[in-house]
Amino acid sequence: MNKYKKYFLATLLSLTALGMTTDKLHAKNQFYTEQVPLTVKQVSSSSIIGDLGVVENHAIKSTKKIIYLTFDDGPGAGTKAVLDILKKENVKATMFYIGENVADNENLFQKALANPNLLIANHTYTHAHGHYARFYSDAFGVLDDIDKAQLEIGGAKYLRLAGRNVWRMPELSKNDNALSSSRSKVENEAYDLLDADGYQIYGWDIEWEFSHTTGYAKWGGESMYNRVERQYKKNRLNKTGKIILLTHDRMFRNNLGKRRLRTFIRLLKANRWTLETIDSYSSSTPKTIVRNTTKSKTRVVSIPRKMLKASAIKKKTKKQRNPLDIFDIVQDNSKSSYKVA
Repeated sequence: MNKYKKYFLATLLSLTALGMTTDKLHAKNQFYTEQVPLTVKQVSSSSIIGDLGVVENHAIKSTKKIIYLTFDDGPGAGTKAVLDILKKENVKATMFYIGENVADNENLFQKALANPNLLIANHTYTHAHGHYARFYSDAFGVLDDIDKAQLEIGGAKYLRLAGRNVWRMPELSKNDNALSSSRSKVENEAYDLLDADGYQIYGWDIEWEFSHTTGYAKWGGESMYNRVERQYKKNRLNKTGKIILLTHDRMFRNNLGKRRLRTFIRLLKANRWTLETIDSYSSSTPKTIVRNTTKSKTRVVSIPRKMLKASAIKKKTKKQRNPLDIFDIVQDNSKSSYKVA
């Protein structure tokens, strides 16, 4: 009997020891499981297209990434192709149009207006005819040019300056870093005058560059997508979580350009980017101007604004500013009369 009792006790002790060892091993494994971070495998852009980026998206799905596609210098060459792609892909975008081009391409302008996903905004009337330093040296000339474009285009006073990456809105004021300090000081008067007149000025975070020889995009859709992702991850943005991309209509006027734009947009969609128009970028909304649809020659005259110094206007707050500083007088040459816009 004692023999069996000893055997039983020995077996019980062995099982108890085994159980303790198993528990310790389990606890140890659990510790390492909790401490080692989950590694997400990096996949190529082509792989993302194939499997919709399921693995990568699972790791970032809680972060909302917002991109603002903006197309400058239309309507003109490439505009129809861009409009067709945006409509087919059913995505939002902002078109910064030049007043002179709108006057010469009314059908394209109306086609853009017919797409509810698009926002049409001001990109000056003349685009400075390429002479930017001279253009921005005349603050009131800049204001008259942009006012004229606003009457041609209509809508809220969203603006992108020609040839300048400048920002002016209630929560963000920034000059073009590419300019010298002396040049910025000269042009700052024009920027602040536009700001005082109620324009929200939008620059860009990243540009899809094009060849000035051919007019076509320098990089393909996948390459540009990777550039956007890198800039976003490094947080080289003017607003966290939001990135504004500058492109130009002319870049996508041939079949290669169309393929590149489609690829880029589909990569954004596959990786859960949210595409928005710039009216959702700022918490404030600028004044809306009704489009002038008359065919008579119309010009904007700043009276009595030209009697004032821009430097005096920019130092005043909105509450201090006299309404006469910023109202617009429109002269209709066919009737030789004035009216307040």
